[in-house]
Amino acid sequence: MSHKSLLMMAGGLLAFALSASAVDLQTHTPHFHWKTAPQGQKCLYDGELPVAKFFAGYSDAKRLKGIARPISLHGLRLIPGGPLSIADGESCGPLCLSWRKHLIFYMAIDELKVDEEDPERFKLYVRSRDIGLRDDQPNQESYEPHNVTEETWLEVTYDPALPSYVFDVRTRMTVQPGREKAMIARDLRGLEFADLLPAECNLPLNRKKYFDYVYKSRDGTYYRLPHNKNRGPEKQGLLYDRDGTMAFLLESQGNPVVELVGDTGLNSFTEICHAMYDVHFKFAKEKQEELLKAGKPLDAHFLVYAISEDAGREMLEQSVWDPKLKLPGAMPPDR
Repeated sequence: MSHKSLLMMAGGLLAFALSASAVDLQTHTPHFHWKTAPQGQKCLYDGELPVAKFFAGYSDAKRLKGIARPISLHGLRLIPGGPLSIADGESCGPLCLSWRKHLIFYMAIDELKVDEEDPERFKLYVRSRDIGLRDDQPNQESYEPHNVTEETWLEVTYDPALPSYVFDVRTRMTVQPGREKAMIARDLRGLEFADLLPAECNLPLNRKKYFDYVYKSRDGTYYRLPHNKNRGPEKQGLLYDRDGTMAFLLESQGNPVVELVGDTGLNSFTEICHAMYDVHFKFAKEKQEELLKAGKPLDAHFLVYAISEDAGREMLEQSVWDPKLKLPGAMPPDR
């Protein structure tokens, strides 16, 4: 179910709008602006409503040991005035604005441009490069910087028919000639260009906010997976159709959706983390090799938005249990 088709589901949203927040979601007009918090962090606001916080990567003077977070948005809300959709300070599962090479590089920003000319359409451009290899990599001493350059274009709008903010992310990675093999060797079957861990996803089962994933598979079927540890072998991966989607369901105050636009769905697969329940969107290794050998960059385009309880319920009703489940066709016992 794509963003376009979901626009047709405006009926029944009024109760959802009234319960989500004090904002009238059907008449709301956004006024996006970029703001510097007292502690110096850059943030996105909609008038007085906080929307997201920006993590700006690393500098040579602020290197950290261990896993390097991607340039990203966290403390993020998909519903104006609503609850957090991605937790504040989240290092696993934020809205990525750089490819999540946390197993490889630290990234630093070379250029950052903010366009606030249209208050209803916020635009951000980020260009970054690698400045260091993660400290536990065995070839730390032989590392040389500038293996990759990344460019990301973000647009944020508000769609009252969903109702939700829509985060439109286009990102491109260019690998320097001669460095292709080193990139592919450490990417764990595919470079991760997006990750999502909605707030409260990893709570115990009796307090979990979402109970099901539903995704549009390569054969066009909507498959359903339980949000627990009975999902089946991870290494099989989840394959998407063109414009494929992954939704976290079912919650009355907005259900996050990732939509892989165009060929991004065909070039990608997903792994769901057994530890954190976040969803890793990876650019498939075979497609990487094809493009890199031809001297071409890797491009990904995805949307993140929320759908209403009614839209989420319809998606659940048209889905079937994923055949990858350990117990195909049956309700998992710890559901």
